[in-house]
Amino acid sequence: MSWLRSRLFWLILAVYSLLCALSLGGLLLNLTGELERDARRLAESDATELMTAIRESIQDQDSENDQHSALRRILASRQRRLLVDHTDGRLTDGDVLVSDLASIGLNSVRMKELRQSADSGGIHCRWSKQDEGTLFCMARAVNSEDRLLLTYPVADRIEEASKIRKTTAGVAIVAGILGAACLVFAMVTIVGPVRLLKRAVEPSEQLAVRQDLLLRLTERNDEFAEVARRLIESNKVQTGNLQRAENQERQTRSSATQLAAILQAMAEGVIAVNDNEQILFANSRACEMLEHRQKTLDGRRLFEVARNTHLQDAVRTALKDRVPTSVELKVSRNDTRVTLLVSPITSGGAVLVLADVTEVRKLESMRRDFVNGVSHELKTPLTVIQACTETLLDGALEDPIPARRFLRQIEEQSERLLQLILGMLQLARLESGEQVFEEEPIDLFAVADQVIKAMMPVAEGKHIKLSLVGETELFVLADFQAIRTVAGNLIDNAIKYTPEGGSVTVHLVAAEDANVLRVVDTGVGIAEKDQKRIFERFYRVERDRNRERGGTGLGLSIVKHLCQAMHADVSLKSAAGKGATIEVRFPVSE
Repeated sequence: MSWLRSRLFWLILAVYSLLCALSLGGLLLNLTGELERDARRLAESDATELMTAIRESIQDQDSENDQHSALRRILASRQRRLLVDHTDGRLTDGDVLVSDLASIGLNSVRMKELRQSADSGGIHCRWSKQDEGTLFCMARAVNSEDRLLLTYPVADRIEEASKIRKTTAGVAIVAGILGAACLVFAMVTIVGPVRLLKRAVEPSEQLAVRQDLLLRLTERNDEFAEVARRLIESNKVQTGNLQRAENQERQTRSSATQLAAILQAMAEGVIAVNDNEQILFANSRACEMLEHRQKTLDGRRLFEVARNTHLQDAVRTALKDRVPTSVELKVSRNDTRVTLLVSPITSGGAVLVLADVTEVRKLESMRRDFVNGVSHELKTPLTVIQACTETLLDGALEDPIPARRFLRQIEEQSERLLQLILGMLQLARLESGEQVFEEEPIDLFAVADQVIKAMMPVAEGKHIKLSLVGETELFVLADFQAIRTVAGNLIDNAIKYTPEGGSVTVHLVAAEDANVLRVVDTGVGIAEKDQKRIFERFYRVERDRNRERGGTGLGLSIVKHLCQAMHADVSLKSAAGKGATIEVRFPVSE
């Protein structure tokens, strides 16, 4: 038998001993109680029979005293007393008057109960209330109104029962102590390893402490050691599984983080929804496109954040038919246009991809405007040249005066075509970066003065005051021909759009962070709605009047591209009917 089984034997033996001790103690206590009850019943029966015999022995009144004396001596020899309760309330023991009931073990209440019972007839018994060691019997005397009171002590019997009870209690206590000792011994030898095992499997304990406890248990030669070894093996398996799960979770989290970072960095807006149109994921670009201030839209319904019927219809169609759906729509108040592609997911839900095509549509519009502008600008001079050529071929060539006029128109329109083509070629070179700029210190005053002197005849012809004010020596690091082109285009454009009697002023200003070339005119001005497009090629305000003024419609576009190439800023301030101010700021080189 192993050590553990012997401990189990002791444990079973201890429990059995305790149960036996408790059973024996209960049995003996019950037996002593029955003995005490039997002693009382026998005492009551003996006292009743004795009182009956006493009453029968008293026959005539004359010999009553002698009989009483004889009975008292007989009863006294048996430790019993016969008292007479007289009708006048006196209680006598022979010739001795008993004035204190407590001296015989009675009280007034018990005495009253006995008197009432005796008056009702028969023999009645009462136990003393203090220790119930004395039995009192009372009955009426024969041929007399007096009452006879018999004291019947049963202390000897009760004492015997008490001794039995004490002996029984001692036996039960000894048996209980022995059983408890066996139980303590068994528990000490078993509870210790059980406590160690409990601590070893307690989650709140540190891993090192639990391992140490299990190793301590493995040193034993019993089932506890086997259990500890099994737990160590199980812990190793669980630790391996936990490490693999942590690695998988770490990889999954890393992949999810990378995917979220990729989706957040995308230029397109990405939204994932479930079949109930509840948003599962939305990157920051999608929040911007939907003009939502919150950083995340997760958990919200799609119709709460995108109040666009076309978008909602596309999503519902894709979720219902399980086919990709695309649509182009406007999603914001500033005319932002996006293309929406809704792709259903096999497992449920769909992915929405929103691509901003506003710039693409603007470029397409600009391309259309460019094609229309080029066609319009080329069509006018070519039409004039063709008409003049046909007129000359039809016979006007023989007449010198009309022929000279038509040839002069052909020459003017050819020059216009040439300037148009040269301007387009220059813009193409600027946009492609093929044009080479030679940076050198250029005096803005000298360049502006040359341009003004060249433009002065045209200005005087329209009675326009053309002047140069500001710094008389202002150097910038730039290309000379580019500066001359910028100044020439700005001044020429100002003269064209300034009516007769107006003025065009060129300001040269030396600021802290830049040297400024500012052209101010008192012309027709530019409306606010046209100011954003004034630097586009071939864009004209009031096209019919512009054709009378001439020009190619490329001047301000060339100015913008030249300024960008020279790292200068060009800006416009104007209002309809209040003239215009175009300012070019050349950064000051350190």
